Amino acid sequence: MRDTQGQAWPLARLVAHMPETLLCQAAPIEILRRVTSRRWVAVLLSALFFGSLHTIRGGPHQAVAAFGSGLVFGLLYVRARRLGPMHG
Repeated sequence: MRDTQGQAWPLARLVAHMPETLLCQAAPIEILRRVTSRRWVAVLLSALFFGSLHTIRGGPHQAVAAFGSGLVFGLLYVRARRLGPMHG
């Protein structure tokens, strides 16, 4: 008998991260871009928001990592104007 539980894990992680990315990164960037004409401000504030959310369960180390990835993914999103690069 084969253990198939581990095979679904990568797909489950991808599906779980899509709403998180939409709500915590793409949506704040789009809202902030309407408020400020500077894209870097929108990306920076979105990354701060993303990092602060990860402080709750992951502590400061996870917050710093989430802030860094939020910057990278935010810049990719602003440049490409789609979510594809975030999950590719």
